[in-house]
Amino acid sequence: ETLTPKAASQETITAPPAEPTDEEVHGVDVLTIEDGVKALWKEGVYAESSMGCTGPVIKVAAKNIHKAEDILRSNGYI
Repeated sequence: ETLTPKAASQETITAPPAEPTDEEVHGVDVLTIEDGVKALWKEGVYAESSMGCTGPVIKVAAKNIHKAEDILRSNGYI
């Protein structure tokens, strides 16, 4: 199965206020990871892209992990 993320728009998206990121979302393609982070920001979820032990990850606060996974899944990033 091939995942096709929605095309990134050219709109400017500002990050929500920073908060500690203590959970990781795995399975995001390194080529679309920044678009995935912006998709979360657009929904008010603070996120950071990072490189985990097994590959690229998106880091989010533990309280937002399920919401983040839902947003990323619905937009085709995971």
